[in-house]
Amino acid sequence: MRALVLRLLGALALSALCLLVGLVALAWLAVAFAAGSPRGWALALAFDCLGNTMAGGGHPDAYFSSRCWRYRSERPYCWLQPAIDRVAAWLGDPNHCESSYLNEQQQRRAGAADL
Repeated sequence: MRALVLRLLGALALSALCLLVGLVALAWLAVAFAAGSPRGWALALAFDCLGNTMAGGGHPDAYFSSRCWRYRSERPYCWLQPAIDRVAAWLGDPNHCESSYLNEQQQRRAGAADL
């Protein structure tokens, strides 16, 4: 019983730390984009990977944008992909989901060549 309580307390503490990091990262994201800093894209990519990890157990090194392109004919990706592309276009990255998918495929091929 004690082990279970300690595990739950640990999970709560870790969740609180993750929430704090997420809130700080969101604030940095807004400031970085407003200032034109490349850190904004780095933070956006980190959230992109987080989204993919949360979406059906996707790989944490893959991007949710890439997943949206890969499954663009299925729900909910059929409406998420154009929405993401529209927002990314406002930030100067049109066709973001397709580009993300193609870059991810290129990185996988390059990684496989290194093995």
